[in-house]
Amino acid sequence: MRSIGSTIVQWDVLRALERQPDASAHDLAQATFQSDQSLGVMMRNMERKGLVERRPVRGRRLEHRVTDAGAAVLEQGHRFAAEVLDASFGALDAGERQQLLALLRRIGAD
Repeated sequence: MRSIGSTIVQWDVLRALERQPDASAHDLAQATFQSDQSLGVMMRNMERKGLVERRPVRGRRLEHRVTDAGAAVLEQGHRFAAEVLDASFGALDAGERQQLLALLRRIGAD
């Protein structure tokens, strides 16, 4: 991720914004396993880098938007993740990947 000027944590925040565009900062912090304070620092840094825009909506609530530069990092991160997944699980056929997913879901449910 460093080669594209980002980090896994920033990419994860961009992914969370992609999935939940109207999420509060607190919701984004929870979705990315960060404290509210650390997410605030991360968002300010990402805003300085031009990856997101933030603006007040009401009270202390901020609206977050992925910029074009952020969308480019998001897309490159998706490609990077796909390469890592392929390197990790590419030897498995579709049925084996489905079986692995079912097993992981089963132990995750316990």
